[in-house]
Amino acid sequence: MRNEKIRVLITAPEGYALRLAKALKTVRRLDGARLCPVGIPMIATWTDTESEEFAQFVSSLSGFDYIVFTSRRAIAAVSEVMAAGKVLREQLRGGCCAIGKDNDFLRSELHVEPCFMAEEPSPVGIVRELEHREDIRGKRIAVLGPRVENLTEPDTVPDFLHALAEAGMEVTFVPAYVTGGVGEKELLRAADVLRERSQLTYVAFTSGAEAQVFHRLSALMPDYEQVMRSVSVVCFGPYTAKCCRKEGLRVDFVSKDFSSFQAFAKALP
Repeated sequence: MRNEKIRVLITAPEGYALRLAKALKTVRRLDGARLCPVGIPMIATWTDTESEEFAQFVSSLSGFDYIVFTSRRAIAAVSEVMAAGKVLREQLRGGCCAIGKDNDFLRSELHVEPCFMAEEPSPVGIVRELEHREDIRGKRIAVLGPRVENLTEPDTVPDFLHALAEAGMEVTFVPAYVTGGVGEKELLRAADVLRERSQLTYVAFTSGAEAQVFHRLSALMPDYEQVMRSVSVVCFGPYTAKCCRKEGLRVDFVSKDFSSFQAFAKALP
């Protein structure tokens, strides 16, 4: 049994990075090696509840049949206005749901029970679940997600909105928070970690936006291609992997079970 440390560079935003790091640390590998996470977020997020779109959403809550939160940050935005007394729990009459484990955060943060848990923890899984539940044509659905700044918006949310509209729903997108790429300082920190490649095994991505910002390193590191050949790119699910490949990254591992970070951590080769 070896006592080797396997370093994992995590590119997720702070909240998700902490959860993934915790999951990695709890894994007990058969070879005795330990997973040691290093977190350098590639994107930053912050709630935006002062926009006209969000105010309009708050004023028309009772008019939606479903409310979908695409991330924890979206849930936090509603939590903020609820704490300020602008939203009462009783007003969340629409069937609320989130993606995967974010449903647990929905319960704890808003004290709202999800109307369902999709079998596949993804936007596609939500569409499939809605289609199986009832005739959803004409139903009104609000999707709370990011307003993207300083990035090309990944396909995930636009594809989700399109799929809902194709299913016949009346879709309202509500920008509840802002997502933006980190600056050069954080990128150079990531570059330093990558150059210690003899001590780094994995670069882990949990979203397409992370991959997009990470790829900016190719303009800052003359040896980027060489360095990336010596580490393994691992992705939390197929949608993230698709975005990584779009950014020209070689994907070495995609978690088949992307229901939780714990499952992802245990599955790493």
